[in-house]
Amino acid sequence: MEIDLPKDLINQQRAANEAHAGLLELQERFRDQEGPGVKVPPSAWTDEQHAEWVAQRDRWRSLVPGLHAAVTEFAKDRGLSRYDVEMALKRAAKAESAGA
Repeated sequence: MEIDLPKDLINQQRAANEAHAGLLELQERFRDQEGPGVKVPPSAWTDEQHAEWVAQRDRWRSLVPGLHAAVTEFAKDRGLSRYDVEMALKRAAKAESAGA
């Protein structure tokens, strides 16, 4: 089923995706800082690294509740399954990011 999603909803999803990707990138960079095969646990990160990771995590977390509420409202207003809307939204945001 094709769902006509508003651009602002796609942009919200893309922003959340980008914030989450940034969080994962920091984790990987800090974990692998000693080189291949050496994994640095979060407990060994510097205070600055931990603060940077927490700030990025908080950016991502701040976007999620508004996105979830918008998806729920969109689905309810149109009599659609929230799950179907969320999956269509994720595909649309991914497609737009890949095309950008």
